[in-house]
Amino acid sequence: MVNIIQAMCDLEIGFGRWFGGDSWANWRVILKGAFALPMTREELVAFRELAGGRDPPLKRVRELFVVGGRRGGKDSIASLLAVFAAAIEEGHVGKLRPGEQAIVQCLACDRDQSKIVLGDIRSFFEAIPELAGMVTSVTRLGLELESGVNITVATNSYRQVRGRSILLAIFDEVAFWRSEDTVKPDYETYRAVLPSLAT
Repeated sequence: MVNIIQAMCDLEIGFGRWFGGDSWANWRVILKGAFALPMTREELVAFRELAGGRDPPLKRVRELFVVGGRRGGKDSIASLLAVFAAAIEEGHVGKLRPGEQAIVQCLACDRDQSKIVLGDIRSFFEAIPELAGMVTSVTRLGLELESGVNITVATNSYRQVRGRSILLAIFDEVAFWRSEDTVKPDYETYRAVLPSLAT
C-alpha cells in the first residue's frame, strides 16, 4: 500500500507536482512523524525542532495538532490528507455495514475558508486521472467516491457531525471558530466527533 509520503512526493501518483521542493520539507517530516514512517538523521533533527524536543511517535497517531502561521500550507496539507484517507488508504474496508458510507470531513471556520479547502480537494481529483475515475458524484459540499467514502467540506457545527461514520475529521483554522450556540465550538465539535470516529 502507498504511504502518505509516497503519495505526496511521487509524480506518478500525481501529488508530486504540488508538493515537490524544499518548501514542503517540514510538512514531510510532520507527516512522517504522524504516520510513524522512517526518517533520516536530518529529518529526526527537524522533527525534534518542530515538536519541541520530542521524539517521533513509534506508531501512527490518532490525533495530529498543527499550529502554523499564515501561508504555511495548512489548507494544502489538509486537502492532501482528506484525499489520501478517502481515495488511497483503505482503512475503512471491511469495517462498515452494507450501504453505510464513511465520511472524510473537513470543518472550516466559515464558508470562504471551506471553499478554499474544497477547491484544493477538487483540483486533485480533476488533475489526477486515477482519482478522477473514482468520483461518482460532485456535490455542493464535496465528492462522493465509488469506494463508499464521501468527502465533505463545511463550516463547523457540533450538531452536523453526529450519527455519521467519520473516517477522518479535519478541523481547519480551529482557533477562529465561532458559534452562536456555544462559547466553545472547538471543544463541543471535538466531543461530538469522537464517537463518530469509533468505527
